Amino acid sequence: MVVSGGAASGSPAKALSRAAVVQIAKTQADRAITRRAPGLRVKSAGTATVGLSPVAYAVVRADGTVVRAASRGITSANVSLESTSAYCFRNLGFRFKTAMATPVYSDDYVPGTTVSVARPGVYGYDSDCSPAARLEVATAEEAGGEVDYSPADFTIWFYN
Repeated sequence: MVVSGGAASGSPAKALSRAAVVQIAKTQADRAITRRAPGLRVKSAGTATVGLSPVAYAVVRADGTVVRAASRGITSANVSLESTSAYCFRNLGFRFKTAMATPVYSDDYVPGTTVSVARPGVYGYDSDCSPAARLEVATAEEAGGEVDYSPADFTIWFYN
């Protein structure tokens, strides 16, 4: 790249290295960001991806066992099947604010299978698990306007 002082200045043209141009662009961008958002400080974008990842997840079979190879942070010891189709999560070794669950599409899948999530004392219906449970997942099959609470495989993700 060549930068010229212009015809009126009488200065000779001076060549800049690519590194110098990159540094000038970075400095100008940093100044513009500081002017528009003076309190913004970004150390590294790499750490932001952690906030989007689940803190734990599991594939849970209809009988309440956890598929170890498809799970992180949750074992079968953390899940118990209570009532007809209430899966109660206890003694979790992590904090979370919310959870999301979905039926597993497998050979046992029944169209119309639903999965509902509740946190005792925080949100949702929570009468099927004892108070010590930190989360309840209920599975059901819906067909023709009828709801049949029945065990089903599901995947669950916990987020902070």
